[in-house]
Amino acid sequence: MSTHTLLISIVTHNSARVIQRCLDGVFGQSRKDFLVSVFDNASQDGTWEWLQKQARPMALRRSPMNIGFSAAHNLALTEHNCEEFALVLNPDVYLCPNFMENALQGFQVNPRIGSISGKLLRVPESDFISSQWSPGDPHEAAEIIDSTGMYLTSQQRHLDRGADEPDLGQYQKREYVFGASGAAALYRRAMIEDVSINGEFFDDAFFAYREDADLAWRAQGLDWKCLYVPEAVAYHVRKVRPENRRELPAEINCHSVKNRFLMRIKNVAASTYFRFFIPMTLRDLQVIGYVFLREHSSLPGLWYPIRHLRQVLVWRREIKRRRRLPSRDLEYWFHHRAVPITPATGEAPSSHASFKLE
Repeated sequence: MSTHTLLISIVTHNSARVIQRCLDGVFGQSRKDFLVSVFDNASQDGTWEWLQKQARPMALRRSPMNIGFSAAHNLALTEHNCEEFALVLNPDVYLCPNFMENALQGFQVNPRIGSISGKLLRVPESDFISSQWSPGDPHEAAEIIDSTGMYLTSQQRHLDRGADEPDLGQYQKREYVFGASGAAALYRRAMIEDVSINGEFFDDAFFAYREDADLAWRAQGLDWKCLYVPEAVAYHVRKVRPENRRELPAEINCHSVKNRFLMRIKNVAASTYFRFFIPMTLRDLQVIGYVFLREHSSLPGLWYPIRHLRQVLVWRREIKRRRRLPSRDLEYWFHHRAVPITPATGEAPSSHASFKLE
């Protein structure tokens, strides 16, 4: 039986430039009751060799091939399954010293809270790796928000709330959000066990990108809530953004296209699709047209869901069978980026059924 309350799961892939800063934040936490697991996905830049030389207590594991973000975290969550909570953490994230202490307190609001999103602030990689960088320097200009939780649109786009906005205190209240960014997402073990299908918390087929949104959708359908806790602050080097798509590696864009349609097929109820046929279809046509006209390297991403449709439909049927909330409740998120809570009860001041957290 583990003596740790928390598992911190980090997956690296050619992360030599950023991993030291990440681990400095992890081991600088005010709470120390955690186990650190680092899974290296076939790094070729010295990441694995550097990790092996570290004296810090870590459970290290390496794959000779890159099995992806999803599968690597799934292996870590399965291997270390006694901790009550698990933080999925990118190696390009720095946790402020009280991040874990403040984030874990969020679970006390209500037992149906299955995940926590902190406030992620954006930092350039050049600053992140610099010995001169001081997180939260009061002499710096207003910091830029990276994410205060995930929101979903009727076009089935999942975006980071507050992204690119100056942090001027506009997101200083605890609120329910659709989901947490996979860059730094804290999960309750009970939710991990409940939403996993065939032992997979994240869908291995996603490999990387959008797996956090797919998970958030599945969790919402099983009546698990995500709470945004602004006191839990971290810094993230955000490389994948809608506006810099042309600068990204072709593999990343291909997975993004593939996973958009995997997520749709798995999670969208037929009734939801009919009600939102126009915005969903317009966005689909935009994506498909862009791939055919401008991004031929992503054509395999369109073909993958078709070739693997049988397996995807197996997931869809299982998700539908286990879903506890009607599709109408999930559609609520198409129109709300956040829902406030009543501090005394942990409930949302709304008549909406899915937020009456008993």
